[in-house]
Amino acid sequence: MDIRELDTTDPDARRRWYDVQDRSARADRPYALLQAFDAFEVSATQPGPYAERVRFEAHDGDRLV
Repeated sequence: MDIRELDTTDPDARRRWYDVQDRSARADRPYALLQAFDAFEVSATQPGPYAERVRFEAHDGDRLV
């Protein structure tokens, strides 16, 4: 298992990260209220002045988990 920071400059990496976190959050909560992809895109690419978020991703070989 390899843990690394999400490359927020890579649109494909952002999409993969969002899809994995969305599927994992909905695994046992199919009606969970989660951040929409468009809102995630804004928060990931245009951080606000009051909070800095660091997003991490876990890789098992080449697979994002």
